[in-house]
Amino acid sequence: LASESKGASDDPKNAKLLFLNAAECFAAIPDHSSAAPAFFNAQKYTEAAYHYRMAGMFDEAIDIVKTQAVEPRIAESIEYAAKFEYTRKRDVRSLHKAWKICENKDEFVEFLQDHGFEEQRIEFLDSITEHEEVGDVFWKAGNYVDAISRYRRSNKPSANTKSVECLLDGLRSNVTLGSAIGKPKPVVPKLLSLGQQLALNSAQKSEVSLFQAIVSGQINDVLKQGRRFFEQAESTGALLALDTWIHSGTLKGLEVDSIAQVAEILLECQHYCYVINVLVQRPELLEKPATQQLFGISSATDQDTEEGGIVANREIHPQSFIYSAAVARRNSMQEGEGTTGPVILPKDIVDDMALHALLHRRNNVLILVHQHALRSGAFEICSRYLVTGRCGGYDERRCWRGHVLSNAMSIEFFNSRFRLLLLIIAVLDQFAAVKDGFDQEERNRPNMQRIWLSRMFDLCYPETARTGNFSDIAPSLIPEYGTLMPILKSWLQEMYLGLRPAVQFRFFLSNILRISLLATAIDYHGAGAYLYTGQWFLDPEVAFRDELLQDDGRPVAGAALTWFARNTQARHNLGVYAIKHIVERKVAVDVDVVAAYIEEVCGQLILNHYMHYMSCSYDGMTMPRSWILRALMRQCSHLPNGRMPYLLVPVLETFLGKLVGKIDSGKLQHRGTLLRQSLSGPPMGAILRVSRCLALLGVNNQKLQSDVLRALQPLKFVGGVHRMEFNRFAAAVDWFQVEDALQFFMASSELDDLVKVIMPPRRFAFNPSGTRYVMCSTDEELLRKLLLGPHIPLSAPLLLPKQPAKPRGPPKDARATTALNAEPAKGDEAASANRSSEGPTQMEGVGYTEKHHEKASVIRRLFLQHRRRAGGPMAAAFEELVKRLMEGQENRHRFLLLCLRGPLPHVMNYLYRLKEASQAEVASLNKAMQASNCKHQDLDAYHARGLEIRRVRNASNNLIKDLQPTSEFYIRISSNTVPSVKEIIEKVKLIPDLVRDIRKFTAFPEDLDYELGVEPLLSDRVPWAPKKPTAKKERRPALNTEDLDGCDDY
Repeated sequence: LASESKGASDDPKNAKLLFLNAAECFAAIPDHSSAAPAFFNAQKYTEAAYHYRMAGMFDEAIDIVKTQAVEPRIAESIEYAAKFEYTRKRDVRSLHKAWKICENKDEFVEFLQDHGFEEQRIEFLDSITEHEEVGDVFWKAGNYVDAISRYRRSNKPSANTKSVECLLDGLRSNVTLGSAIGKPKPVVPKLLSLGQQLALNSAQKSEVSLFQAIVSGQINDVLKQGRRFFEQAESTGALLALDTWIHSGTLKGLEVDSIAQVAEILLECQHYCYVINVLVQRPELLEKPATQQLFGISSATDQDTEEGGIVANREIHPQSFIYSAAVARRNSMQEGEGTTGPVILPKDIVDDMALHALLHRRNNVLILVHQHALRSGAFEICSRYLVTGRCGGYDERRCWRGHVLSNAMSIEFFNSRFRLLLLIIAVLDQFAAVKDGFDQEERNRPNMQRIWLSRMFDLCYPETARTGNFSDIAPSLIPEYGTLMPILKSWLQEMYLGLRPAVQFRFFLSNILRISLLATAIDYHGAGAYLYTGQWFLDPEVAFRDELLQDDGRPVAGAALTWFARNTQARHNLGVYAIKHIVERKVAVDVDVVAAYIEEVCGQLILNHYMHYMSCSYDGMTMPRSWILRALMRQCSHLPNGRMPYLLVPVLETFLGKLVGKIDSGKLQHRGTLLRQSLSGPPMGAILRVSRCLALLGVNNQKLQSDVLRALQPLKFVGGVHRMEFNRFAAAVDWFQVEDALQFFMASSELDDLVKVIMPPRRFAFNPSGTRYVMCSTDEELLRKLLLGPHIPLSAPLLLPKQPAKPRGPPKDARATTALNAEPAKGDEAASANRSSEGPTQMEGVGYTEKHHEKASVIRRLFLQHRRRAGGPMAAAFEELVKRLMEGQENRHRFLLLCLRGPLPHVMNYLYRLKEASQAEVASLNKAMQASNCKHQDLDAYHARGLEIRRVRNASNNLIKDLQPTSEFYIRISSNTVPSVKEIIEKVKLIPDLVRDIRKFTAFPEDLDYELGVEPLLSDRVPWAPKKPTAKKERRPALNTEDLDGCDDY
């Protein structure tokens, strides 16, 4: 009837009425597809659009909304449902339909992003050639290759910059610390290929070159880039490059004879340790995105605790070098968790794990350095090859020691070996005990110190005179001398203070003598501060059992140590008595160490003999060049020798008898093995050194010659020795043959010849064969004539330039005082980072430093009161704002500054969590709406819920923008004014309402930040609260006693 009446033009009102009746009937069924056209023909456009929408006929519904007058609320609902349904279809045509519903492109893109339609957003932007925005989406999703491809297709100028940044971000995220060299992830070669097509600046090219070298396994290029990053103080790039270089098998290169190659490797290991120390000592660097990418971690959403506080979290990705440890930690905290995907743990735990993992990684490297260096020919020379020119193990590659001929020995070569030992000590000095670290015998710090200080001692006091010795150390030949020597001194002190008889008694006395000989020669005054405060006098029972006590009950170590004290009147007596006790009691000590100590004592006895008995001072004194240098350095005794040389000679005869096996050697050792158990025969080096001592005593004191000749007789006990020096001493039957043996022995060395000193009034002296005579009149002249080149040795301090005397009293210039006080602080900072390198004092400048901790006292107290960490990036940012506001303002904004330092950082933290909670609820809502079982008829309820949640989120965003420290709200440039606390409070007043609104949909607590931030700002008891006017207190009415009628008891 309605259709028929529609054709009759005489009664349109009747037709509308019939269509309306039909529409209402269809709506009651309900039959929306039939009701919608009926309502349309009845000119009920709102109802028609609604039923088209309910029938899923969104094209017709949108046409009505666009062309007819529809109730705004219904129109908005229809447009929203249509956009959503069109978008869910995923095809480009439907996306463009949805786009036409919006006012512009940006509104539609925002709709897609806000509702989680990421794939549809990409398809839509691609369809309208907005390639840069598509690249942004891919970049955020971690799809770096597609992101760069889209950027390159874009015509916008900013796309080129984004493509480069995306490339670097992708490489940094996929090539992290611990990545295997030459085994990249599949995406990395694709990124590098794209990088060749992009315009990069020099710094970006260098960084990409590093990744290219790591991927392709170009070790030399990796090292080159690591050096560049280290020189530029870029800790993350330097750490990645050096760590990759070290873990590529480079440390095996330590097992070579080349001193230059080994030194280069040790210097890079030193730089590697320095960078790790910087990161460990400055944990705030973990907040930098570059450091987080290097470690494979990132910031995660904070979580509420059961106590009401907030715990900051970090996310550990599978490529992180601490991922396995994080999984184990997560599984121990939460049972039943899987082992795939990122792991989220509290920030403090992750930071602690990362820094400890760095220290473990460094310790593992140092252990490898130690192990490889122990078999390096650069550190130890084959003495057999040096003396005889032959070594059976060299041809068969069984001898790992360095094979150098004696004619290659020089002052420069010796100092290069000494520098190498300083470098290895400086590198191993970084080994430190870490929780759950290594405790094995050969891996702990004390054992490393014992081994390498023994190597240092063997170099400075060698068994042969051909290699150079301590007297040849020239600081000017060692570039890093000023930074490396303090580490050697600290090792000597550290090891010495840990020595006691009950701990490794086999090495106790040897280590006492080694350290005292080295320490007093390197720094006499510094060593005197601790040599007499050690633990050598403890454990009397052990000392008595192991013959470490003399007949008078005093420790033999004390006697040996006191010999080094220059102010001791008869110190030579103590040295001789210490040798006598060691030899006669056969205590546990290494014979090479005893031989070195005997040389020092004999040198002093000879010097003492000429100083106290000869009228012409040193005239006629004959000793090796190195002995004279060390004897003058150690100085003579205040008293004459007396009978000490006559007592020492028979002791040395006994010692020779034990060395050659004629007398029981007891606990005497050679290189850690008891002499009587040694399979390598008598210790020829120690025998020749003691024989030389005896010969020199006789040369300088003729009264001792017969005793010396008799003392050399035990050498005849040994046969079959092919060393000419030994055979000459053993075959000597008169004194001329002893002198001949001595000259032959010294002639074999090109560095340490035999010297006879000639002093006035004698003007001429006969130069015997093999002996060099030196004419001089002063100590300084004697020392200069003993030099082998222009370099002044450490053993000749008299020749070193005099240090200017320090002025007394306060400095005249106050500014100079400030500068002097400031300079050591920088040095201390560098030393605390790494005492063994000359690195920059600060590796990278960051906005947040320790100074912020000191200044943010209000926040610190609040955090400490509630057992929370003080400071943080937000508090630091507000501190920077406070500094800007205080410039030239004196104290005009006291309440504002207190507000910025106190509650406002907590307010910002709370707002960020409010925003994250609302965004999480929006994401959950989007997921429910996009589910396959969600019908379009249900979208209205979801839409209404989403509007409320998004309103809270957007309001939180606006408050964050207004209240963040970088907002122009605080510093109005145009008017040069700052806001009042009242303006801040007006904004903070909105937060409780937002919290109340979000709680309709999700649980959101009023946590500690709310208590310390929002509540203080809104409280009426804080100093910035407005003062309320107080009403005048009404007077209490007075009692009218006239009405009491005489009732006194009332």
